[in-house]
Amino acid sequence: MNLQAYDEEVEKSVLAAILREKTALSLCRPILSAQDFYSERAQTIFATCLRLQDEGIGIDFVTVGDALKKAQKLEFVGGRSGLAELAQEYVSLANLGHHCDIVRGCSKRRSLIKAAHNLYSQACEHPDPDSLISEFHGRMLQVLGAGSTDFVDMPEAVHKLLDVMDQRKNGKISNGIPTGLRSLDNRIAGWKKGQLILIAARPSMGKTSLACQAALSAAETGANVGVFSLEMGAEEIIQRFLALSHDHLTMKALTHATLTDQGWRDLVKVSEDLGTRAIKLCDVSTMTIEQIKSKTRLLKMRGQLDLLIIDYLQLLSLDERGTSRQESMARVSRELKLLAKELNIAVIALSQLNRKCEDRDDKRPHLADLRESGALEQDADLILMLYRDDYYKPESLYKGKAEVLIRKNRNGPTGEFMVEWVGQNSKFKDLPENIMRGASI
Repeated sequence: MNLQAYDEEVEKSVLAAILREKTALSLCRPILSAQDFYSERAQTIFATCLRLQDEGIGIDFVTVGDALKKAQKLEFVGGRSGLAELAQEYVSLANLGHHCDIVRGCSKRRSLIKAAHNLYSQACEHPDPDSLISEFHGRMLQVLGAGSTDFVDMPEAVHKLLDVMDQRKNGKISNGIPTGLRSLDNRIAGWKKGQLILIAARPSMGKTSLACQAALSAAETGANVGVFSLEMGAEEIIQRFLALSHDHLTMKALTHATLTDQGWRDLVKVSEDLGTRAIKLCDVSTMTIEQIKSKTRLLKMRGQLDLLIIDYLQLLSLDERGTSRQESMARVSRELKLLAKELNIAVIALSQLNRKCEDRDDKRPHLADLRESGALEQDADLILMLYRDDYYKPESLYKGKAEVLIRKNRNGPTGEFMVEWVGQNSKFKDLPENIMRGASI
């Protein structure tokens, strides 16, 4: 199979977005350089846009045309009419991030082809193979884009950390995004940006409920939240938000619309309040990881994302051509971790557990019960698991209680604690500290 070393149509779509949308270049800039474009015309236009942005000048086909004319390069790119035609190629921002990845991927492929040709010709004549290997290694680092600005000096890193700690001490920035449970915040200090968080459990333990609670709590503090609901429709998710917001708005009453007169008044008030929250919902049931990344980047580019929730991982459409499902899920896991770091957002991914835990006498889940991929355990910064004893044992002494199990915490202790489970509202609530199981394990 011969893969393309360039795609001029994709290059045009990237440039069209930059000419039409003022925020597009800021998304492209961390991914692309002018040299990544195959077309010299595209290289010239992109480099001009970068220069204009550095000078604080807004970008559109008029300002770009003026800059190209001043540099005596306007005719080379097809004149103003050529720029106007290019701008007409624009469709939407939805796939811009993915298109940038394609351009960058083609650029790497061209560099590899060139390096391989050079290696072949030099290997036939070079007297010192070790020296040639070292030289080739350096070229590969250049292809990967490594080494130029990826390292941070220790004094700079220490100064930045101390500055962040000082701001936290003085209340200028928070420790993390509130989880919706005080007992959880006390242990992990909130959801952290740049981290991948996994909430895993068997069905009916409350994964979606905890995620909805996290979304609502974050939004109440002014955070911007994005939710990909692959299992439930938007109406079902909104219904859960409403039930979480008022004790009298039970799931049953909302589902069957059997509210009292006071209940209807409460519903109107809570709905109005919910309408002010910065929560974006996407309930498309068939999504790939590339689509997730593209839509997430778009939200972030518009300044509308601090916390991302995906419900749930096993429902993602996986590209399993030539790979096992485990390998495909491992790729998804890694991509989500990289996305959290790239966009500086907290990513909460919900995951099913395999059935092995239900075959044991003690059905509390462990890391080994993660379904389909050990990569989930490796990539996640924080792994929470849920267990409700009364789901399996109606006569349980812990009826109406749930256990939150912190099975992995990259930057803190693991442990477990108990919360109240309010089934009629699909809601978790803090218990008084004296009856919580809070010991670290």
